[in-house]
Amino acid sequence: MFKKFFEKKSVTTATVADLIRYGSDGNVTSAMNSEEMYRRLAIAFLCVEKIATEAEAFTFKVCDRSSGEELKNHPIHNLLFGRDLKTGGLSTFSSNIRDLLVKGEAFGLRMPYGEVNSSVVSLKSIFPNRVQKQTRNDDTIYAYDVNLAGMSINLPIDPITGFSDLLRISLYDSKSYIQGASPMEAAGIEGRLIDEGLQWNLSILAKGSKLSGIISGNAPTGMNEQQLISLQESISNMYAGSKNAGSVALISGDYKFNSIQMKPSDMDFQETVKVAMQNVAMAFKVPLPLIFEDASTLDNYKMAREEFILQTVIPHVRTIIETYNKWFAEIFGDNTEIRIDRESIEGLEDKRERKGKRLTEFVRHGILTPNEAREALGFERFKDPTADSLFMPSNQTPIEFLDGQSIEPVNDEQ
Repeated sequence: MFKKFFEKKSVTTATVADLIRYGSDGNVTSAMNSEEMYRRLAIAFLCVEKIATEAEAFTFKVCDRSSGEELKNHPIHNLLFGRDLKTGGLSTFSSNIRDLLVKGEAFGLRMPYGEVNSSVVSLKSIFPNRVQKQTRNDDTIYAYDVNLAGMSINLPIDPITGFSDLLRISLYDSKSYIQGASPMEAAGIEGRLIDEGLQWNLSILAKGSKLSGIISGNAPTGMNEQQLISLQESISNMYAGSKNAGSVALISGDYKFNSIQMKPSDMDFQETVKVAMQNVAMAFKVPLPLIFEDASTLDNYKMAREEFILQTVIPHVRTIIETYNKWFAEIFGDNTEIRIDRESIEGLEDKRERKGKRLTEFVRHGILTPNEAREALGFERFKDPTADSLFMPSNQTPIEFLDGQSIEPVNDEQ
């Protein structure tokens, strides 16, 4: 009878699949939701913050859409990127990119709302869990119900322009267009595995890194089930835990303690957790050298960061600013847009240097004009008319000055 209450399930039979399916408490395990992952798992928090902080370091410009000229001190810039003391210093953009990564969608509310042709005083980020969508059968949204300061506010969507006082930014969801799918959803099982593996190791550590044992023998006459449970708890309190490691247990009566042995490799989930962490990073498209920095050389780290900025950060930032550009067009007119100042992005210096050398060679060989090369690098054009001329590699003389004749490009189709 003692065996029933003092025997623990042998960890030697637990596999990775067991942890995924049942969890450390023996209950059926489901994928970890995105908010749990962000709050509980360091790897999920790290991935979100790496993307968000890299994006926050970008320089943004409000430009005239036609000419490309920067519009200094345009109100759009402060609305989206200005720090708000009411939100702890976070800008609307900062909140939006984190919401997008954690929840798969983000919202911005113009203030004041509900007033036609009114100016925008401020832009407020709204938590996705405070927004209810009113939808039709064709998976389109026609209004939002927003919980703001304890009140439910209905904000309709214009059926023609699609404009609403509440802007929704969303990542693609394969199930529905009215929801957004966070990268965390793709790594939900891995998130649960990491959490369960860490909890498992913590449980073993709390028991002095030893497995439970079995006390066998004849139970005292009249001892009921509750008394047996109390006895088990009493022994656990006296002999379990790191502070009691190495203690000697004294058992009176006709009982014998049988220890259940386990190999150290069986209770070490470190490698399993590491693989799961790598899968979480892959779901966010964060290169592994940026996560496990001690395992990479400086060159590998630089290349990984460059790839990270180009393939992960910029696409997320573009999703946000291009959606805002369409929304702001209804408010400020369609001739303004937000642009990333790519030439100022830290981490792309080597790429810009390689690009500059390549364009310089194009100019030297008469493929591009100096002004075309300057535009490709994000610089202003020279007003000197010769900067719009092609140069020959021999003496860097404008083509039209060679023998007094201009050389026309060859048309291969003739």
